[in-house]
Amino acid sequence: MPSNFNLSDGIDTINLSPGVEEIKNWILRTLSELTGTDQSKIEITEPLATLGVGSMDAVALSGQLEVWLGRELSPTLVWDYPSVGALALHLASDLGPSIEIQTRGKDEHPNRFAVRGEIY
Repeated sequence: MPSNFNLSDGIDTINLSPGVEEIKNWILRTLSELTGTDQSKIEITEPLATLGVGSMDAVALSGQLEVWLGRELSPTLVWDYPSVGALALHLASDLGPSIEIQTRGKDEHPNRFAVRGEIY
């Protein structure tokens, strides 16, 4: 890294991938809204089907996760990982620790880079 490099120069945004706790809490809030079940009553190890989550709800949840995470997910993801805990753990491990820094170049076109595993 050049010695005259200042991390704050030209940075528009810094985005960190969410961790397992943040993903779990997001899923709990969303399931609570979808099913009308109080968040505190949702067991993270129980199959989502015990909450009455059907195929339409599962696809909706997958779609909302896709938008929130900003990446394409399988519509069958909720069936592949059928509990809050399993789903959150899978998504967090699949995303891995990462950071995306969007900078402004001299030509004002954004340059993007991501560092996986280590945050610098």
